[in-house]
Amino acid sequence: MGNWQAALSDAPLPAEAWPLVAHDEGELDRVFAWRAGRPISVASFLHDVEAVAAGLPATAHVLNACSDRYLFAVSLAACMQRGIVTLLPPARTPGVIA
Repeated sequence: MGNWQAALSDAPLPAEAWPLVAHDEGELDRVFAWRAGRPISVASFLHDVEAVAAGLPATAHVLNACSDRYLFAVSLAACMQRGIVTLLPPARTPGVIA
């Protein structure tokens, strides 16, 4: 095993290395995003991320084709939490997806 491989094997999982949000626990009621004219709190965002992360299959890669910005953020954060590589296609045409 090379030096870089040893370093990667000892690296923390993404969920352990970086927090998803920079808010303190006392600030979980603060607005994280707006969707359909309604505020979404940090706590709601983290709950949504946990729910999506729990439902993701055991896979190395996920194609994120969400057109809704909030759902895109939730799915991206869920994949980060699980250590899954997120593929971000430049378009959603059948040829690009294939």
